[in-house]
Amino acid sequence: MNAAGPGGSTVNRRQLRALLASAGGLGFVPLLPGTAASAAALAVGVALLPLGGVGQITIAGLCLAVTALGFTLAGWAESDGRGSDPRWFVLDEVAGMWLAMWAVPGQLVGALAAFALFRLLDIAKPPPVKQAEALWGSAGIMLDDLVAGAMANGLVRLIWLWVGR
Repeated sequence: MNAAGPGGSTVNRRQLRALLASAGGLGFVPLLPGTAASAAALAVGVALLPLGGVGQITIAGLCLAVTALGFTLAGWAESDGRGSDPRWFVLDEVAGMWLAMWAVPGQLVGALAAFALFRLLDIAKPPPVKQAEALWGSAGIMLDDLVAGAMANGLVRLIWLWVGR
């Protein structure tokens, strides 16, 4: 099935899925596509920070929506002959980043700390991130980033308590 796109061009389902799974094409950035997608998610989240509680609810809703979409499209990306956890599939990084920065203290400083910790944990893959990555299929693709995001969120909160802000 094809749909008319901008300028009358057609987009097939496979192209649409790839566009969504790559977070609008960020997954095809030649260097560090996961970091590019995480930075884009950070930028959206930071733009929502001035909205206070409404912004935090929006970040949570976006995280849930992208997580659901990610679980659906991760299975497609694997079964489409693109290998296990394709490099260009970055919805997991987007969801993980929004989880990392959700309702952290410190507004911008907290969000930046969440970004740094999330990328460190996602790349280094300490336990239990490594164990989540080892799960089969969509679960392994998505859950390692969600676990890294949850760990980053918790670490920002602990650091904030320790610093005494």
